[in-house]
Amino acid sequence: MKLYVSSTFRDLEAHRLAARDAIECLRHQPIGMEKYVATNRRPLDLCEQDARESDGYIGIFAWRVGYKPDGKHQAITELEYRAAKGAGKRCLIFLAEEDGWLGEKDSDLSEIRALREHFEREYTVSYFSSPDSLARKVSPAVALEFGKGPPRFPSILPYMTNRGLQLQATERHLREHQQRRQNRASFLLVHGNEREAHDRFVDRLRLVTLPRIAPGQATPKRYDVKWPDKGGTLTDRFVSLRDDLAREITGDSTSHEDLLRDTVAGQGSPVLVETTFYGGSFDAGEQALIERWSDYWRRWPDLPAGQILLVLFNVCYEDCSSLGWLKARRARRRTKELRGLIKQIADTTSERLPVVPLPELGQVLSEHVNHWIRDVEEYCAENGLDPISVGDKVRNYAKAIFGKDNKDGIPMEKLAPKLHEALVRSTS
Repeated sequence: MKLYVSSTFRDLEAHRLAARDAIECLRHQPIGMEKYVATNRRPLDLCEQDARESDGYIGIFAWRVGYKPDGKHQAITELEYRAAKGAGKRCLIFLAEEDGWLGEKDSDLSEIRALREHFEREYTVSYFSSPDSLARKVSPAVALEFGKGPPRFPSILPYMTNRGLQLQATERHLREHQQRRQNRASFLLVHGNEREAHDRFVDRLRLVTLPRIAPGQATPKRYDVKWPDKGGTLTDRFVSLRDDLAREITGDSTSHEDLLRDTVAGQGSPVLVETTFYGGSFDAGEQALIERWSDYWRRWPDLPAGQILLVLFNVCYEDCSSLGWLKARRARRRTKELRGLIKQIADTTSERLPVVPLPELGQVLSEHVNHWIRDVEEYCAENGLDPISVGDKVRNYAKAIFGKDNKDGIPMEKLAPKLHEALVRSTS
């Protein structure tokens, strides 16, 4: 079933993730603002349409009313609720407890109190104090009201092939980091051809690896910082980079450095800061900005005991497969220079900033997929699917994808959708 998840964004981002994870674990599909853009200013007509057309409504409310569209007297979260209720959808309501709430609050609480009192009159509401406590309330409530959906495969599953070396290196570093009781940020260099799905590797790191390393903590927080376009001085571009970091962390690009650091330190979960650089623009100016970005994190203050802060710098080398001879030659030269810079930055590793250059992301071979199919079979056995039937079907699809000789690798960006299609077909 499609369940519409409604809440304000800035103050409840981690809670939304926890709720979405709980819904997905029950094999339902969470729908919400992530479909549009990660901001409170989302398109009202689409939100109301999705709320009406979903199979159910999940409302999460704390102590902010949220954004009011122009010409509207009600906030968009309330309008989403009204649209779902007006369409006769079943609604589950979750309210943040007042005592001990450390998140943002409206300066005038009268409007949000009135809305909360409406929910308390109309529904049997559940109360939460943290992302984890919300997930513990959402899971049984959704299971009771909507049941458990048909078995389906997580979207990340097709991307879980041929990344063992990178994940092992990350996990080894983090465990050593914890054993030494180091309280510094770590700078991870994730590099490979631009078709190797760097972002999905980070998804796997956030959703699978970190929860295993830091059990009991909330879903890792992820901030995506945009690499600035070329143009302007080095200082101007660095300020743009730092302002985007502030906007991601606090919602305000002008936030003081102390507020950024306090906000990160106050997170009750691992924190990932991700930046992606595309090698086609690499030159001396870009090298200087990359070096300055790593220096910025070297000056970042000590973290609270036990906190994990990973700064992920994704380097996407140019794909030469469709370039002419001259352009390909220039692209290979830039890639060579970038690999040299990665080694240079790795050599600056220190106690102030441990730098971890991960093994290069490479193409997927048929042998990697065969190993991955064993993981698929384990997943099937744990989720009520026939592991032998699914495994045999996916194995046959994989043979067709790679061809008879099975020698050439396939870029992750191209292979993963084919593996997803094979998974879907195997259960149809």
